[in-house]
Amino acid sequence: TASAKPAAPPKKTKSAARPAPPPPASSEPPPPAVPPRVTLHVWSPEKATGFEPEERVEAAMEEVLVAEPRLRFTPFANIVAPADEPFQALTVADQALADAKKAYADMDVERAKQLLQTALKTYQKHLPALASRPDGVSPMRDGFIELSKARFFEGNLDGSRDALRYAFVLDGTVRWNKTFPPQMKKTVVEARLLYDTLGVGKLIIDSDPPGATVWLNGQKLPERTPTQSIDAPNGPNFISYARRGYAPMTQAFEVAGGNDEARPLATLSRYAKNPLAPIDRARARIEDSPAPRTLKDACAMLNVDMLVLVKSARPGERDDETPQTLTAYLYDARNFRIINRLEMHVEGDVQATARVMARELFHGTRLDGVYFAPVAASQPKWHERLWSSVNTDLGRFRHWKGFWYVVGGVAGAVVVGTVVGVTASHQRQIAVDTVLLGGH
Repeated sequence: TASAKPAAPPKKTKSAARPAPPPPASSEPPPPAVPPRVTLHVWSPEKATGFEPEERVEAAMEEVLVAEPRLRFTPFANIVAPADEPFQALTVADQALADAKKAYADMDVERAKQLLQTALKTYQKHLPALASRPDGVSPMRDGFIELSKARFFEGNLDGSRDALRYAFVLDGTVRWNKTFPPQMKKTVVEARLLYDTLGVGKLIIDSDPPGATVWLNGQKLPERTPTQSIDAPNGPNFISYARRGYAPMTQAFEVAGGNDEARPLATLSRYAKNPLAPIDRARARIEDSPAPRTLKDACAMLNVDMLVLVKSARPGERDDETPQTLTAYLYDARNFRIINRLEMHVEGDVQATARVMARELFHGTRLDGVYFAPVAASQPKWHERLWSSVNTDLGRFRHWKGFWYVVGGVAGAVVVGTVVGVTASHQRQIAVDTVLLGGH
């Protein structure tokens, strides 16, 4: 008998490997390995002479950008004029004042004068920051008093009285007291008597360009330039100016007293290395060119990777009107182009609109400096373009208000022509055609 053959083992079939499901799509690109350095500048095409809503727009957008972990944001003003720079300089001036007092106590009058002049020059340059400290302008007042003493002991009586005039303006309570050397009593009393006799004057403070914030002897005024007429003590008054885009400055202006009115005018200057110059040149072509060349120079001067520019357009000519439209441009210096543009209409609170704009401008935007050019759409073939054109023309014709009049007239003409032709040549067929159409 034939032995049974063992059953063949079943063939192994290879199952097709199923591809892994794609990761869920995300509208937000991955965060950059190193957050880019970013700053912001807001401008208005109109000439601002008074209240500037650009400052409110800038402040609102800064709130959002500072809190964004994907960015290293620094306010524009802090780049061109670091916020801690005045206070560091004032600390050095305080030490110079202390050293001057010690040199005067050691009767090293010449060294005391040099240290005092250094300290007083720094105090004047950063007077608003000095006035914001707990002791206010008292260090500057003390510096002029010490300078008056040093000049007195070197025999310069006129210079001693002149230094006292500065001290009286900064602190109207300064009079003869035991802090002065006894030999100076006559000089101090006579200088104070003249100061009290001349009384106060009037000032209308202005600047070119206008719209600057003003401090008088360290006290911030409620109005921007040009101000209303205000009282000022006789003697050398310190007027400080600060305006967006311009270097702050402080100058001494002589007030005659006797209620005479004067109109000091300060010409404000740009920063020494002015990053706004290339920005201003780019603004003229920012709508026409996606890669304004001068913005690269501005970013190099500011030491940033990305620059946010916001144009604030007002509906009318009044400077205190709320902007009607905000247009933001995001420029990336690493690929030399504007990578995002956003326009928003202001409805209600301009600061709320600015916060939304700051978030939306960076939403879904690559921040790693990599740029992908948009893919151009493929052109349709000639017969597709022809059919699309026909459909477009027919669609316009169907929506024309005279469409049914024309169609109705043409249809009527066709029907009438048919009936007339039948009547003329086939009179016998009329009755049959009528029955077929459902007539009687």
